[in-house]
Amino acid sequence: MFVTDVQRRGRRVGFSLIEILVVIAVIGVLVSLLSPAVQSAREAARRATCRNHLRQIGTALHNYHDLHNGLPPYYIMTDIAIHPPEGGWWAWGTFLLPQLDQGALHARLNPQGESFFMSRYYESHGVIRPGGETVLSVFRCPSSTLPDHVENVGPAAIRELLLGYSTADYRGCSRGDKGPGLFAGGDDISPKWRDVTDGLSSTLAVGESCYPEPSGISLPMWVGVYWGHEATFETTSWSPINCVPSFGGRFWMNAKSSSCALSMHPGMAQFLFADGSVHALAQTIDSKVYSNLGDINDGRSLSIDF
Repeated sequence: MFVTDVQRRGRRVGFSLIEILVVIAVIGVLVSLLSPAVQSAREAARRATCRNHLRQIGTALHNYHDLHNGLPPYYIMTDIAIHPPEGGWWAWGTFLLPQLDQGALHARLNPQGESFFMSRYYESHGVIRPGGETVLSVFRCPSSTLPDHVENVGPAAIRELLLGYSTADYRGCSRGDKGPGLFAGGDDISPKWRDVTDGLSSTLAVGESCYPEPSGISLPMWVGVYWGHEATFETTSWSPINCVPSFGGRFWMNAKSSSCALSMHPGMAQFLFADGSVHALAQTIDSKVYSNLGDINDGRSLSIDF
């Protein structure tokens, strides 16, 4: 009978249970040590993509200004007696489409400045305005947890005529404590670079704001505004960066303001400045400095060391 060397020496083949458990434990420790580094690298990549999107928007804003001798309005409101603009008004994101290589989408939406374009189209056709459902990556931050389309995310039900519109993670700056911002209001107001007397390099234009209202009543959209807060943020003292002390489920609760800049990047938010540069601002930034950055003509030209 053939006898192997292992049998003659009485040695076992394979590993014991204890050895296997030790190996598994070592692998688990290594994975736990590497996981933060992997997550950090992924977040850095997402942050870089977000920064690039803001730069694209900045280039589009400057190209729009060169073509139209002014910036796109916050929203077109043909009937100034109606406030807030409930019913739907075209917002600055729609007007910027041709400069974002979305000329065909702009033509499909065909924004003419008409009032109540959301509510009236839904009442007539039972669906949202065609094209408004288009997800545009340039308006989305990869770190955002917002859904791609407007849907019910909180305790308050969103009106059916809004469900399905594409969401956005970026809003224009409307004002600070002392003066107007670059996107100061409706009524077909189109500010010009020359109106930014504080200097383009010290004035905010667009920033991250993936805020869906405390109760989830509406989500930010690039196509237009319904309640009036879906396309802009403020740098007022009551609207600090990342103004939400607690997060519950898929919507934010107990926020200080419904018009704050809000980012899913830890401890900060990224902003496009009027000169086309993009910088990250810490949520611990001095409130007065932050407010001044949102004003276009408060007389304070700031020099910030980024």
